[in-house]
Amino acid sequence: MGNGMTQCVVEGRPLRRRRRRRLLLPVGDDGSGSGDDRQARTEWASVASFGELALRLIALGAPTHLVEACHRAALEEISHARTADELAGRSRTRFGAIPGLLGRRIGGWARSRRKQLARIAVESYLDGWVNESAAADVLRRRAECSASDGERTALDAMASDEEGHARLAKDIVMWCYEQDPKTVGRALGRVVTVAHLAA
Repeated sequence: MGNGMTQCVVEGRPLRRRRRRRLLLPVGDDGSGSGDDRQARTEWASVASFGELALRLIALGAPTHLVEACHRAALEEISHARTADELAGRSRTRFGAIPGLLGRRIGGWARSRRKQLARIAVESYLDGWVNESAAADVLRRRAECSASDGERTALDAMASDEEGHARLAKDIVMWCYEQDPKTVGRALGRVVTVAHLAA
C-alpha cells in the first residue's frame, strides 16, 4: 500500500474448510504472495462465504432482511477485492477458481435445525461480529496513514462496509438465539460473554 503498514487481518467473512479450519482461497494463493495479494483473494473468497450464509439462513427460515443483507455484503466484498487489487497496483478481472466449493454441502452434514442455528451463531460471532469489527479498525488505521486522498477514501469506504457486516453478524447471532435460546446460548457461552452480547 505504500504506507509501511504490514498488519494483516481477514477482512470479510472467512470462507473455511468444513472439517479443517484453514481458509479456502482462490487457486494461485500459496501464502507466499504479498499481503495485499492475499487480502484481495481473501475478500473474493468472502463473496462465496456470504452467498453460502444466505442459503443456510434461507434453509432455516430466517427473515428476508437478513438474507438480503447477506447478498448485499457479498456484492460489497466483490468491490473490496477489486479495490485491494487496485491499491496494490494490479487490475485483475478474475481471482482464480476455488475448487473446494465444488460438491460442498451447504451447512455441512448436520441437518438438525438446532445444530445449524448454534453453528451459524458461533460462526457469525467469531467470523463476523468480532473479526469484521477488528478488520474495520485496521482499515481505519490504514486510512489514517494513507499516502493519498484516493487511498484514504477507498479504505474508509471498506471500513464502513466491514462495520456494516459486523452489525449484520450481530443481528444473525441474536436471531439464532431467539429461535433456540437454550441450544444457541450454550454454544455461544463457550466463546462469548453475556456482556458482549448486551453491548
